[in-house]
Parts: sequence; structure tokens; C-alpha cells
Amino acid sequence: MKISATTHISDIKNAFSEQFEGLKIEFFKSSHDTDEASPKEDMIGEDLPLGDLNSNMANATLAWNKDMAVQEVEEFFEKNLGLHVQVFCRLGRNWIETSATDSYSLREQMDRHKATV
Repeated sequence: MKISATTHISDIKNAFSEQFEGLKIEFFKSSHDTDEASPKEDMIGEDLPLGDLNSNMANATLAWNKDMAVQEVEEFFEKNLGLHVQVFCRLGRNWIETSATDSYSLREQMDRHKATV
């Protein structure tokens, strides 16, 4: 997926959720450390263009796959785009931040979701 400063948050969130069943990605105002959760009050709830979050953001191509670890996805956004994201997994009826399982692949996270459906 090609992204630019005019790409909206919803475009990335929708593309991610379509490719990875039971997972979603959320954007935050500040970064978090590996294996740590992001504060809920830092979550960006509005559908903004990415350029509103980082005015210096360069164009990029998102190339994620099921074998990538959650931390790799989050680090890509942080290091390459200056954006702060957190992956969530739907377990039963709840969306859980994957902070304790950042080393799991997206495939393993999807398997966790499927086990609770």
C-alpha cells in the first residue's frame, strides 16, 4: 500500500483489518516502548490525513505480511514515518493491545483471535 501525507488514518486501518482477520491498528499521539501498552487517552480517534500527525512525513510503501512480528509493524511506522501505532487483537468481545505479545507474528495473533471465536 502506497501512503503519503494525504493518506487518511482510516485508509490504513481498513487495509490492515481487511488483510489480518481479528486484528486492528490504532494511532497514538506518542510512542510506547516494546512490550508496553499505549495510554488510551493518547489514541487518535479522528480520521485525519497522516500529514496532520507528521508534517515531515515522506511517501512510503507499506508492505506487511502475516509472518511479520507485531513489533516490526509498529517499528516500521515509528522509524520510517514518525507515526505511533499499536496493534490490537480481538479476543472474544474485547480488543486487547498486543503489548505483551509484541514478539508474536501477525499470523499468531490471528490464530489467538480465531481460538476465541
